[in-house]
Amino acid sequence: MSAFFEVTRELDSQIALELKFNDSCPPHFHSNLELLYVINGEIDININGQVQTLKKGGVSIANSYDIHAYTNPLDARTFVLIIPTALVRSYTAMLRSKVFMTPFIAESQQTKLIYSILQHLHKTKGAESELFSKGCAYSILGVLLDCSTLI
Repeated sequence: MSAFFEVTRELDSQIALELKFNDSCPPHFHSNLELLYVINGEIDININGQVQTLKKGGVSIANSYDIHAYTNPLDARTFVLIIPTALVRSYTAMLRSKVFMTPFIAESQQTKLIYSILQHLHKTKGAESELFSKGCAYSILGVLLDCSTLI
């Protein structure tokens, strides 16, 4: 899969949460972590050549420099969370020599918890401190690690 380096993402120094509708993007990569949560509908996600159609409640995680793309959205409403690796150094240090067995998680109690955190972060956008955003990011990453297998 041919991909481009998303230079603009390298300028992000703070956590960003975006609500997207029928979003698609070509294969790209950057140093930041990128989490996608499907609020409703479905979307095809390709991360490092692993492809899956995520449905409502599903989550994907593209770690630093993973090549990822979103295609074929079908009434897809999603949250996309961008986390600069400089803000979550203990997470990136832990994954230094490991990867997720799969970057996809189907709807579960854990993904519902992630959605709850994302909703709160979205509702309080700009009203809370950077520390609050960082705490939310660490909470989400902790949930991901609890429900995923590292290899």
